[in-house]
Amino acid sequence: MSIRSCIVVFVTLLMITAVSQAETNTGGKEAILLAHPKQTGMGQPFLVRLTSAQAFDRISVRWMDREFVPSVSVWNGRHVAIAMLGTDILTTKPGRQKLLIRAWAGEKETVRQRWILIVAGTYPRQELNLPSKMVTPPTVELERIKPERRPW
Repeated sequence: MSIRSCIVVFVTLLMITAVSQAETNTGGKEAILLAHPKQTGMGQPFLVRLTSAQAFDRISVRWMDREFVPSVSVWNGRHVAIAMLGTDILTTKPGRQKLLIRAWAGEKETVRQRWILIVAGTYPRQELNLPSKMVTPPTVELERIKPERRPW
């Protein structure tokens, strides 16, 4: 992971508390807290956090037609599930995307459906300049290169 990616993840972790939208259902021991950003930039990672006093039996996070099972740990006597999600900068369009969380604790299922706004972003252009022999290798080198090709 590059330093830039680490910084983005760190900033995301810090911002989720400040920018997150949190909700609880019935109070007391059964309370489940959901934290997620209201919006995120295209191509940017973000965190979704589910916290409960009761242990989770199972958790499912559905985002952009894919299902994820987040890791769960215990912190300060609370059960915390965290999922890092994101968008594909090449295929995702700006707009609202549905986030669906299903959690089972004891005999109770909790379902949360929220919308996250995906906003467009700008990224610096990067150019790669290669010597022409690397783009179109000499015929002598083609025989050596042929077995190294990956079948994409």
